[in-house]
Amino acid sequence: MASWPYGGRPIIISRWERELVRLELNSILMGVMYENMGGRPYTRIQKKGEFLYDALRKNLKAVARQDTDTELHWPKVGYSDPTYAWTRSYNAIEGVKSVYQAWKKGYDAFVISCMMDPGLTEARSIVEIPVAAGLESAAMVACLLGNKFSIIGLHAPSKPIYAARVENYGLGGRLASIRCTGLTSVEAMALYARPEKLIDTFSDLSKRAIREDVPRQLLSAALQ
Repeated sequence: MASWPYGGRPIIISRWERELVRLELNSILMGVMYENMGGRPYTRIQKKGEFLYDALRKNLKAVARQDTDTELHWPKVGYSDPTYAWTRSYNAIEGVKSVYQAWKKGYDAFVISCMMDPGLTEARSIVEIPVAAGLESAAMVACLLGNKFSIIGLHAPSKPIYAARVENYGLGGRLASIRCTGLTSVEAMALYARPEKLIDTFSDLSKRAIREDVPRQLLSAALQ
């Protein structure tokens, strides 16, 4: 029996989960690596994400029932470039902490709004509420609409991450292609202030995928 470090009643955690906590605590001492690998407190880039948040709020209002309360949560720390193995792991830890805290506050469900689905499996293992994420959900829906689908993502280093995730979900044979805009996540967030360029970029890539890759359904990392 061990106490979960983020509050709440004691729960049983495995040796693997204790190791994740140890790594998370040790990461405080890794400031040099943090900066060199694109790390920054999310508060530094949150201003660029304000327009993205506005778009998400509008989408939530459009699809949620009127009696449904929603809350957007921005992690306090993390990496702006989650394409390294370590940066993905670090961001996943922060995501799992957010899911756990939401569960303890009494929320009924949690959606991870990142196309790489960081911490999805881990979060589901420690909470008793539904946890969904962008890539898994979109891929499942795409398979209901057609035989093949393509992913339109951000920058090229994300390709193997998307592919591995889709394969892990058992849908590797349904993936036609992955095309990327060349934008980083921070650059894409900034474009939400005037989204026309972002929309045109994704539209052009989608048309090319339809012509050249012959998918039946398209997923979009930025338009989830």
